[in-house]
Amino acid sequence: MTSMTRKELDTCREGHDKIRILQHMISEIERGEQGVVVDCVKDYRSGFPRTLVLRGINRVELDKCKKEISRIQKIQKGVENWIMDINDVLTRNVFAMYYLKGLSWRKISSSLRANSPDYYRIRIRDKYLLEKGIK
Repeated sequence: MTSMTRKELDTCREGHDKIRILQHMISEIERGEQGVVVDCVKDYRSGFPRTLVLRGINRVELDKCKKEISRIQKIQKGVENWIMDINDVLTRNVFAMYYLKGLSWRKISSSLRANSPDYYRIRIRDKYLLEKGIK
């Protein structure tokens, strides 16, 4: 089993929303609604200065969004592999529901029929992280 950090787990959980936002930004940039770059230049081809307006998409911003999506997906894949290596079925399911599916503790406890939403957070997740030395 590979090592995991709490930061990677949190990035995986938050990553679903971040990816959705970044994909929306990419589509806006590609449609020209956001990230449009405008520049003015002088054209001397006719022998006289003529101002030209150039428009294009902000490739730097587009590449940055794609790179961030790729980084988050790589972390999510690592977390998914780490979770699938957990031997205990209940612990694995709790981790998958919280970190991979993004469910709240209330929804997890409801689906697993617990009285308190804190039960699975404290008795399963926190205990497992403590045993593995993940803070």
